[in-house]
Amino acid sequence: MMKNNNIYGIYSKKMKNHFVIPYFGNKRKEVERIYDAIKDDLTDEIKTIVEPYCGSSAMSYYISTLHPKRFNYILNDNNKKLIDLYKILKSKKKIKEFKKNVIKLMTPFPTKEKYKEMIKEDTAEAYYIKHRFYNIRPGLYPSRDIERYTKNIKNKYLGLEECPIINFLRTEKIKYSTNDAVKMIKKDINKKDKYYLIDPPYMCSTNSYYDNLDTSMNIYEYFCLNKSNINLKYCFIINKNWIMDLLFKDFNKIEYDKEYNTHRKTKHMIIKN
Repeated sequence: MMKNNNIYGIYSKKMKNHFVIPYFGNKRKEVERIYDAIKDDLTDEIKTIVEPYCGSSAMSYYISTLHPKRFNYILNDNNKKLIDLYKILKSKKKIKEFKKNVIKLMTPFPTKEKYKEMIKEDTAEAYYIKHRFYNIRPGLYPSRDIERYTKNIKNKYLGLEECPIINFLRTEKIKYSTNDAVKMIKKDINKKDKYYLIDPPYMCSTNSYYDNLDTSMNIYEYFCLNKSNINLKYCFIINKNWIMDLLFKDFNKIEYDKEYNTHRKTKHMIIKN
């Protein structure tokens, strides 16, 4: 593992938050465990890493820190505002304009009523404000420290440029998309040069980060019905429960413990072909 002391470096044991917003389902605490399970699959034949449910892109980011500029990346998510945010983060000019817009919206610190109206807007700024300032404890207003945020906004500090994922976005070859995950897999089903890191929303859970949860969940049905037809290399990360055990009983599985920030513990499964 290479050493890097700057802000964009990797972190031992448990990777610190690499993204610009707290992200439910973030794999930053699991990246080493998942990487250990897939590292032998990342042969010289693999040229592109694909995350059809990229979210915070924790796995792609982590792989990049271990293998800088070795792979191309495709970051896909059906949440168009999230993908817009990625494109903003890649550009210094766009970040500057984005910060200006966010600071304008957040000054003075909004009332609950103003906040509710603000987050209805179909913009990357509204998406960022909703998840950056409030979503840590949904249902409460505000859910975090008003004084601290007000000070940061006043000082024009939003932590965007300092976020570790910035280096990944600006130095690696990355394509962004908002396609349906199953359609992507069908298109690449026989590709030998792509590796799919599939981390969909968990069945029996709701996830406000996904624009269309029904479409996002069709991945489970597709894999269960097409196991023998999927020839591309993949790693499918799912929450372990009796439904998943039943659906994926004929798949190769690796189990590991998962602990959330709330100290709730569960088990996840890594399914590979």
